[in-house]
Amino acid sequence: MISRRNFAMISLIMLVLLGLFMFTEAAKQELNKYDSNPYTGDVEKGGESDQVYQVSDSTESAYSVYIGEDSSEIEMTVEQWSGYHHSNLLTYTSCEDAKMDAEHKPEFIVIQGSSIEESDVDIIGDWIQQGAYIIFADMPSLKLIKGNETLRAYLGISEVYQDEVELTGMSLREGFLIGGAGDYVEDTDYEEDMQDLDLTTPWYLLSSGTKMYLAGEIEDEDYKEYFGEDNFNNYPTAFLPGIIWRNSIDDARVFVVNGDYMKSDTGIGLLYAMEYEVSGFQIYPVVNAQSTVMTAYPTFASENGEQMNQIYSRDAISVLRDIVWPGLVEIMTNTNSRMTFMLQTRIDYSDQTAIDVGDIAMLMRFLGIQETEAGLSLGGKGTLSSLEQLQQDKEIYDTYLPDYTFQTAYIGTQDAGDVQSVLSEEGYTDVSTMLRDYEANGEIFSYLSDDTLLLSSINTGSSHTYSEDLRARSIETAFAYSLISEDLSEVIYPTTKEQEWQNLYEKLSSYCVALFQQYDAFDELTLSETSQRVRDYFQADYEIRREGKAITLTSAEDSGYFIFRTHGEKIVEIEGADYEKLEDDAYLISLHSKSVTITMDQESEVYYYEGN
Repeated sequence: MISRRNFAMISLIMLVLLGLFMFTEAAKQELNKYDSNPYTGDVEKGGESDQVYQVSDSTESAYSVYIGEDSSEIEMTVEQWSGYHHSNLLTYTSCEDAKMDAEHKPEFIVIQGSSIEESDVDIIGDWIQQGAYIIFADMPSLKLIKGNETLRAYLGISEVYQDEVELTGMSLREGFLIGGAGDYVEDTDYEEDMQDLDLTTPWYLLSSGTKMYLAGEIEDEDYKEYFGEDNFNNYPTAFLPGIIWRNSIDDARVFVVNGDYMKSDTGIGLLYAMEYEVSGFQIYPVVNAQSTVMTAYPTFASENGEQMNQIYSRDAISVLRDIVWPGLVEIMTNTNSRMTFMLQTRIDYSDQTAIDVGDIAMLMRFLGIQETEAGLSLGGKGTLSSLEQLQQDKEIYDTYLPDYTFQTAYIGTQDAGDVQSVLSEEGYTDVSTMLRDYEANGEIFSYLSDDTLLLSSINTGSSHTYSEDLRARSIETAFAYSLISEDLSEVIYPTTKEQEWQNLYEKLSSYCVALFQQYDAFDELTLSETSQRVRDYFQADYEIRREGKAITLTSAEDSGYFIFRTHGEKIVEIEGADYEKLEDDAYLISLHSKSVTITMDQESEVYYYEGN
């Protein structure tokens, strides 16, 4: 039995706790202005596009050479990498036409293998004798490879074992792309939906002196049949088909890509990884931003009522508020992230269901409590143009969100220049960042004008195939960057079971949690914060010098982020920056001074690099 004294003490404690909770909520209500954007001012606009590195054909600074078809997908990838990498690019359509600076060798000679002929093999051999770093961005014809022993020796192919083999999947080796090893073999029904890699390939057996980065996988029983059970037990990976590998010939290095991986922005990360493989160490600037964007959320009309009642037994507003929002909060909590939400007043602008203005303040309060950001979504259904949609939405925003400054806009697949004109016409001059859907071979980020940045989605959270995983790893390696977008209009207008929230949530949650855990050293940011990081990245101006154990990084700014990769060396001390280990031999460097000194545990030769 509880005594009166104990009862009074328990009651007092409960009253104190109740008061604390009430005070905390009252403070949130008072201190958080849910009708204003907390990220206003995070983006510094004005003239930054002048700072973007302009790729030229000069050989006075670092440069690479591309040989192949003009304006090919491979050339587009190499040109993008050159711009991000602060290096120049010389392009030729044939090996015979290529001219090299004898005193200043290129960083890489990138060859479109499918374009070479037998007469080019001797020219390539001369470059190899000179110690060149060569990349075959795709394969020469199978006929040429089989018929030319010298070319096979350059490529590191000992034998074309079969003209064609059907792989069970592929395996990415650890230490090439940042993010660890990758297993692209389907073991479950769920993984079967993820398999979209090209699994039909010639079976190239590699020579000694080669290093495999991406290997084809085959059935164990086939392996035993081809090479014997002893070889399978003692050398379980020695005879696997080569997909991406490197051959070493004296001082020369020859990288070979068997597939289309260099024909998209996946190739940008591969080029950074190849540079690491031929360098004593590697330091380069990165964005350091992981951003998650929900488009067409929230909306404020209870549309598609019949289907909503059939699936969820409630109207669309209740679905967004009571079912979708708690799931999004759980994802943000589990990933320690803050999403960006792209508003539109309704999804289908041909539907005249009334806007529930009472829900605007409530849903914006939800966003404010989680310290998220709201932007504009310009991708509604129906026949309205972006201008007409924006005019309808603007009436609502001006009335119920008059103090909210929109800095970001989602444009889907629309022309960015056209949308920029519409935004300006309607007075949305504060929009300085636009987000578009992923586009193969499109730029990952670029300036639309001096003030406006155009970002591309990298992946959607509900679709996660093996090729998308490889692309995500490549982009993370190159930029410490990801941008996940998800179109939540599908929840209100689902056409498949997979688009219903319970199924969409499962995929979105598992992908976001897995990605952010894999790259947990990188910062999770809103879209405006990410935009500023990209602007800072574009303006990176730095020099790297090494003498003995000391590496000196001199930057024009006293802030910024760099990835630092070594080959077994350890950091003893660092001054002027903080660092965090990403994985073995890979670190994220965060500057807080214009001069950074990294002391290593091993001596090295003198090295100098200028990136501006």
